[in-house]
Amino acid sequence: MNSLNKNLKFVKLAIWLYFWLLIFEGAIRKWIFPGLSGPLLIIRDPVVLAIYFSAMRTGCFPKRFIMNLILFLGFLFIILGLLQLLTNPEANLFITIFGWRAYFLHLPLIYIIPTIFTISDVKKMGKWVLLLSPAMAIIMIMQFSSPSTAFINAGTMGDEVGQIVGVGNRIRPPGLFSFISGAAQFLAFATSFMLWGLLTSKIYSKWLLLCAVISIPLALGVSTSRTSVIGCLLVFMALPIQFILNPASGKRIPMIFISAFASLFFLSYIPAFSEGLDIFSQRLENVSRSYNADPGADLPSRIAEDFLGVFDVIDLVPLLGYGMGMGTNFASIFLTGEATFLLAEGEWSRVVLESGIYFGFVFILLRVLILLNMAWLSLKASAIGNSLPLLLFLFAAPGILNGQIGQPTTLGFVALGGGLCLAALNNMNEERYDELRAIQVDSKTL
Repeated sequence: MNSLNKNLKFVKLAIWLYFWLLIFEGAIRKWIFPGLSGPLLIIRDPVVLAIYFSAMRTGCFPKRFIMNLILFLGFLFIILGLLQLLTNPEANLFITIFGWRAYFLHLPLIYIIPTIFTISDVKKMGKWVLLLSPAMAIIMIMQFSSPSTAFINAGTMGDEVGQIVGVGNRIRPPGLFSFISGAAQFLAFATSFMLWGLLTSKIYSKWLLLCAVISIPLALGVSTSRTSVIGCLLVFMALPIQFILNPASGKRIPMIFISAFASLFFLSYIPAFSEGLDIFSQRLENVSRSYNADPGADLPSRIAEDFLGVFDVIDLVPLLGYGMGMGTNFASIFLTGEATFLLAEGEWSRVVLESGIYFGFVFILLRVLILLNMAWLSLKASAIGNSLPLLLFLFAAPGILNGQIGQPTTLGFVALGGGLCLAALNNMNEERYDELRAIQVDSKTL
């Protein structure tokens, strides 16, 4: 029993290590070891493998339909990769391996985390996310206010101008992450825990929530990123859904909106925030002008293209695709030395072009199945007053459905966010859960 408890604690610690590496991976790559930026792309992979190995040893590897389906498809895609290497002279072994790991290596983590974590563990991780939010906001303000050539705005390859430079010669600050996409996902992640703390009494201290209510909108303001704003607004959609499903748990919702408006009013007096809003407004105006010239350039059209664009490439796809991983930035840097889209910018189009029509659509359907299963469980929890699964689901949903998982940070937030969403369903005392889990595992090994 003691050895089993130690193994369970090891898996739990490994999940925490995965979290910390996800947060600081970008900082390590761009500020500490830029020369090792490439190898550090997969810094979390050994941790994932250690989690899987220990979970199998302790009997915590879940045996459910979706997990079995992931493992089965993972095996089929290994065969696909071998066939691609044998039949396509342009296929590359390292790119194929990288492509497969983006598809399947981290995906089982979604279902392993809830076998180890309870809502108490999720609460602790959320506390750290909220504690990091003020620091993230400060770093993003410094990046926003600094020249694009400043060290704080360095890219992951140590290049002089490593971030996207936009209106007013201001960059889109990535915070601790490699690019703005990481900061956008972190802010939506933090918004989930902030709203949970505001909805539910005695979850987090008032001072911690006050810091979050100020720092998250502040970071959003200087991000000048539509993705950041949309991600947080999507999480806010949990509030009306929660009120509809369980009106008793929605009594604090009016106060949340009052707090949000008060925070925005206060932040409007901060110069960096005001400048960020002005730049964001100019970006929207530029997009509007682009739309007048090109009706396909507006945001709704771009979102539709992400989903429907896959049907435009069907006629271009070989039976086995062009090779797993060929549409990732890793492949473009490996082959051309530059980060660009070799196949397609949209995720679904990339998957189909890489894996072929049949395998590509099977993988897309797998992601849809994971999403629907998670949505159903989250709504059930919301109906009985547990709002956290729904909040985390709305954070993780875009990444699960069509997030660019070839990008390691996005892949990490998909795996961690999905796993924490399901772990938040385990609404029991942590010590009691560990005791029951150890007894269950012990009985399996007898």
